[in-house]
Amino acid sequence: MNENYQKALEKVRKAQKDFKYPNCCYQIINPASILVGPTGPMGPQGLQGIQGEVGPQGLRGEQGEQGLQGPRGEQGIPGPIGPMGPEGPEGKQGPPGAGLLAAYGGKYNNISTMINTNKVGSWVQIPLIENMTNINIKESIENTIVIDQDGVYELNYALNATSNKTATITIWIRNNQVMMPSTVLAKPVVANGEISFYGSTITELSADDYLDMELSATEDDVAITLQTGVSAMLSVKKIDEKE
Repeated sequence: MNENYQKALEKVRKAQKDFKYPNCCYQIINPASILVGPTGPMGPQGLQGIQGEVGPQGLRGEQGEQGLQGPRGEQGIPGPIGPMGPEGPEGKQGPPGAGLLAAYGGKYNNISTMINTNKVGSWVQIPLIENMTNINIKESIENTIVIDQDGVYELNYALNATSNKTATITIWIRNNQVMMPSTVLAKPVVANGEISFYGSTITELSADDYLDMELSATEDDVAITLQTGVSAMLSVKKIDEKE
């Protein structure tokens, strides 16, 4: 018997057992006479069943290619300050700051000295034997100050002395052996009298200019005596650059 026949026979036998009306006649149909028709069309898909449990994790696949670089993230919080590095080499000296003098110096006399004017119209150099503190001023030449930098300078000078004769005494500063008109000072003095001079001027000077002080009298053979202590002085200080 084929499979379909076997199924039909089992259905008939089950119907005989379950039949509730014994007085009714019925006839057992020969299962062989039951014809099975063709399979009908597929019915509509039923509702999706409940999702089953997750199966075990599969094997790890091969690593894929590296993806594109993402955008730059926000800057993080600065870390702690590191230790101080070694001290670097000393830099070049900068220009003088405001209020500081780039050049200054001077000379003075502090011993008793006599100088003689000899003839009227002649002149004599005033001795300046001691050096003052200096920066960028040369004081190596006797009785002379040598300028080391171009600039505008303030010059200050003074003389305290006595004269053996009545005369007019004149003093001035020379620059490169040329009288500077703005420095000329003249005063009369009586015989054995004391005379004092003090002058100041501002002028432009150049590097290697050299300055000294001179004296003359209106009479012959006038002896001028410089007393003990600071009796003569000449100082310079640079106050600006040349234009």
